[in-house]
Amino acid sequence: MKFIISSLLFVLFPLLPLGCSDDNILRAGFDRDCKVGDTLQVDLGASFTISLQAGLTSGCSWGFEKEFDERYVELQSYSIIDPDPGSQIDGGPMIQEWNFMTQRTGTICCTLLYSCVWEAESLNTKNIVLIIK
Repeated sequence: MKFIISSLLFVLFPLLPLGCSDDNILRAGFDRDCKVGDTLQVDLGASFTISLQAGLTSGCSWGFEKEFDERYVELQSYSIIDPDPGSQIDGGPMIQEWNFMTQRTGTICCTLLYSCVWEAESLNTKNIVLIIK
């Protein structure tokens, strides 16, 4: 009986960190803890895009505080898009767009911060949890 219990503990103990979670953490693996945020499910070999509105002409933009793990996704392109190119409005919103291609299965995350050049702290945070199947 002791052999069975010790065998089960030996098998189950390493899996405990994968199932543990609290209100603001998704346990994605031993070294890939993600704060809860928007969750995307993407197939292996597929591309996906993150598009965020920003006030680039007024000095506000999104930037990565924590990037996706490069072993799982590859950045294909980054672009800034004017949603209304005919507009004569100065300081109008722009779109920052990142296009990625998945490289292997797993769960990873990134954190983006929205900040303005005149602010000492970021104005907004966006966490993205990516599940690649």
